[in-house]
Amino acid sequence: MAASRDVFAVLLQTVVLAGVRARDGGHEAAANDGRAEIDAATPSPSFCDDEGDWKMTWQDNFDGRTLNRSIWTVPVGIGNGFGRAANVTQDNTYVEDGMLVLRSHQTGPSNWTTGAAITHDRKPGGTAVGASWKYGRFCIKAKLPGNGPGKSQGLWPAHWMMPSEYNEHCGYNEIDILEMINGDTTAWGTYWYWGPNGGGAPGQKPCNGAPVRAGEGHVDVPTYYTAFHEYAIEWTPTSLTYLVDGKPYKTYTNLTQLPVNPHYMMLNTAVGGPWPGLPNASTIFPAYHYIDYVRVSQKPSY
Repeated sequence: MAASRDVFAVLLQTVVLAGVRARDGGHEAAANDGRAEIDAATPSPSFCDDEGDWKMTWQDNFDGRTLNRSIWTVPVGIGNGFGRAANVTQDNTYVEDGMLVLRSHQTGPSNWTTGAAITHDRKPGGTAVGASWKYGRFCIKAKLPGNGPGKSQGLWPAHWMMPSEYNEHCGYNEIDILEMINGDTTAWGTYWYWGPNGGGAPGQKPCNGAPVRAGEGHVDVPTYYTAFHEYAIEWTPTSLTYLVDGKPYKTYTNLTQLPVNPHYMMLNTAVGGPWPGLPNASTIFPAYHYIDYVRVSQKPSY
């Protein structure tokens, strides 16, 4: 890798703290839908650790020297949902020091490159690689790109999931585990589905019209760019709960809306797009999206 990138990687690397998360048995219960601040001074183990019937069934800790291409695909190109105004490249998606690194860089006055990795080949009729899951706990520990409000205009990191056989499932349920725009410290968790105005319940046909946003939760993570946090969901046949550092902040329980088909995972940093807008002179590049691990735990019945 280029020396300049190595320097930035060292400067921006942080130590993942260890600690104990208080367990109150409320993970599957309805959570507070309001805004809450995550206390970075209270570290926690992974929400995907073994607990009762929950057993970790899949993980990638990025301990090798390169991205495992039997699991991950880099969706190269520009103008797609992964890069938006930026061009997703192989060079900006790499493994270093036990981390998956997604680098965003400005290459011209109105040109950017960025990184992305997904666990599935999305092309219709393409050879599927990687992994997909139906139900489970999904955990991504990451330090998000940016340098705080006012210095991260146009950056849009995301961890999300979509149906692995999207042609057979209307092309849409979308589970947004984490989104943040412009470094404003607000982590969003959102679920989209094909509802009454979009062709029926998830997984059914026919599918006409636009997807429906079932709702969204949000939580303040002021240290998103200086510390690692675990962004997670718990997806069961009866609920979909969003968490940061093991603390739930939003739960959906509408059985007519919940996803019913296997989903694959996507990790990316978009640059620009309709939600954040384009970067401006205040945006600091390069920007680094560090991912320490991706973990999945499930119950035997799943």
